[in-house]
Amino acid sequence: MNLANVEAALVGYLSTKVGVPVSTRVPNPRPASFVRVQRTGGAEQNLVQERPVVLVECWAATDTAAWALASTAWGALQGRGDKTSGSVEFTPSTTGALSSPVNYPDPSTSSARYQFTAELIVNLKESA
Repeated sequence: MNLANVEAALVGYLSTKVGVPVSTRVPNPRPASFVRVQRTGGAEQNLVQERPVVLVECWAATDTAAWALASTAWGALQGRGDKTSGSVEFTPSTTGALSSPVNYPDPSTSSARYQFTAELIVNLKESA
C-alpha cells in the first residue's frame, strides 16, 4: 500500500470550493487572497487507511476577509461523508477532525491570516 498525495487532493478539492488560488506554497506573485495547504503529520489508521494531519492557512486583505475565507474552507472540509479529489477519498476523522480557525497574522508580512488544522481519514492506495 502507498500513501495518497493528500496535499494535491486537498489543493484540487478546495480550489473548487473557495474561489481563490489554493496551493502548497505561497504564490509568486502573491495574490491578495489565497489558501495554502501543508501536510504536518499523521499516522496509520489501520491496514487500508491513514490519518494525515494538514494545516490550512487562509490569507486575505483584511481580518474579516481572511476569516470568511477560512470559514469557507473549514465548511468545505467539515461534515460527514466522503469527499473525493482525483483518485483520493477523504473524510474528517471522528476525533479531533477540524480545529476552529484562529487568527494568526503572517509574521513576515503582517498580512491577515486565519488557519486551522484538519485530521482526515484517507484510503491507502494499492501498490502498482
